[in-house]
Amino acid sequence: MIIYIHGFGGSGEGVKASLFREYFKKRNKRFIAPTLSYTPKLAILTLKELIESFNEDIYLIGSS
Repeated sequence: MIIYIHGFGGSGEGVKASLFREYFKKRNKRFIAPTLSYTPKLAILTLKELIESFNEDIYLIGSS
């Protein structure tokens, strides 16, 4: 599973996320790009819960 972490002011539906989504879809790779809170503690909590919910290797891509 590949998880894209957008930067401040970004979203899981932004241009970069969309390009990654298309790239990984063509390669049959699982990809998600959640829209995270602008509050760092909430964003971290969301990512922690998301990562723990998958029973597979997780790869993170970040953008700022």
